[in-house]
Amino acid sequence: MLFVVNIFIIFSFVLYYINIRYEKYNDYNIKTFINYKDIINKKILFIDKINLSKEIAKAEPYFKNLDENIVYYDNFNINNKIIIFGHSGNAHNAYFKRLKDLSLNDEAIIYNNGIIYNYVVTNIYMIDEYDTYILSSDINSKKLLLITCDETYSNKRLVVEFILKTL
Repeated sequence: MLFVVNIFIIFSFVLYYINIRYEKYNDYNIKTFINYKDIINKKILFIDKINLSKEIAKAEPYFKNLDENIVYYDNFNINNKIIIFGHSGNAHNAYFKRLKDLSLNDEAIIYNNGIIYNYVVTNIYMIDEYDTYILSSDINSKKLLLITCDETYSNKRLVVEFILKTL
């Protein structure tokens, strides 16, 4: 029975996101088409409130691929803490520029290799750019951290913390 429910949820998700999605950059709407065949083996972050739908790449050494992606740090394990970095600002690659618009209890979805995970915002805070404690692993915490530069203070980082909703 659980298998049938999961298939139904995935099918509903695909039908919803197979439509045209819009991402707003510099006051221009850019159509992004998501095709089910293109996402079945990928990791994708969706946050409807800020019109974000973007594939998540593994961070390369020295975050070389951050300029064109949002990237996850270290490992991607739903049961532990997942940390995703992205740029803010006004450039074409500022995928996290509207992260500051999120509030407590807002939701995000991670689609990971055919499974949907729902998260809810539990905390929003700033850290110093050199605060490495944030990178420590939290075993079984089921947290998701989205981190970006603060647009006002270049030495600060905005952190939006989510927790995995009970399945």
